[in-house]
Amino acid sequence: MAMGNGVKEMEEQMGREVSRERRKVTELSEDEVERYSRQIMLDSIGYEGQLRLRNARVCITGAGGLGSPIAMQLTAMGVGYIRLVDRDVVELSNLHRQMLYTDADIGKVKVEAAASRLKAINPSVDVEPLAVSINEGTADDVVKGCDLVIDGLDSIDARYALNDACVRAGIPYVYGGALGMLGSACTVLPGRSACIRCIFPELSDDEMPTCSIEGVHPSILYMVSAVQVSEAVRIITGQEPVLLNKLLYIDLNDLSFSTIDVSRNEHCICNGINRGKRVVATTTASGSIVFKVEELCGRDMGKRTFSITPKGILAIDLDAVARKASSLGFKEKSRGEMGITLVSDGRSFSVLRSGAAVVVGVESEDAALNLYNAMVEVKQ
Repeated sequence: MAMGNGVKEMEEQMGREVSRERRKVTELSEDEVERYSRQIMLDSIGYEGQLRLRNARVCITGAGGLGSPIAMQLTAMGVGYIRLVDRDVVELSNLHRQMLYTDADIGKVKVEAAASRLKAINPSVDVEPLAVSINEGTADDVVKGCDLVIDGLDSIDARYALNDACVRAGIPYVYGGALGMLGSACTVLPGRSACIRCIFPELSDDEMPTCSIEGVHPSILYMVSAVQVSEAVRIITGQEPVLLNKLLYIDLNDLSFSTIDVSRNEHCICNGINRGKRVVATTTASGSIVFKVEELCGRDMGKRTFSITPKGILAIDLDAVARKASSLGFKEKSRGEMGITLVSDGRSFSVLRSGAAVVVGVESEDAALNLYNAMVEVKQ
């Protein structure tokens, strides 16, 4: 396994050349006019707005509770190119709220299953599934070449990395978050508005509640995702976003909506001489490659679950992983082009070609990393 040089190299290694330049569409076909007729009628979209949607390149980060409905809505609305990014596999506990997936997808890499479903929803949309973890080492490649980024993540560290990459590249970023019965959203226009670090300057994943403890109501996810899609469409069609320098709070308990004004922090990385400065997350070293290990929401009836994320993008040999796993008593549960899931004695090990992994049923971060090292040969 060797270190990759970003998203482009990984795509080449996987034999999936993705065109970086798409020919601009100057008029809609008769079928497109009919398909999108009910939104073309809207003054806020119209024919020209639909053309803008058709030519837009949108990156959706996260294919879970928020990312799933966002991807479905934008695909149905005719956004021309969608890059869908996620590091995870489909779990049974996802299905009550992530309607992009079915029981048949359990154990599959999320973005791989999602891409197939999205193409069925609208075959004219170009969907690029990207099975990588978003962190300080990968975020710049993840957002490269896109006009807009929409946040469906569940990690504050990943959000900070994504925010920083969008600030550096000058790409609009639509934030959304939801937990329990509460949700929030805002829009970041680099150079014009507060960024996520301005609004939430010192959060830590270790201090944040999780859905395995707090739970999450599917309705709050669809409400927040609808707001995010609305903001995204406004930006794509050339309108001012409503949530510029405003943070929206939604409380499903009493169906209340409130906004607070936010402003840029002059000491934040998005301002002045600090603009574009990289902020490096705490990491754990394994061999010669740097990893981050973090605990996720419990899975499979509350078993401890850990993600293992390389700082960069690797090129994993899934056949070699399968052979090693077999020698350790693991059996293959599911496998696709982008990843593999293996199970043994109440433990589950899912690894992507990019090197990110999720380990279920071990007792500690060290145990998760030890299992990773036993399964995957790590070398420079």
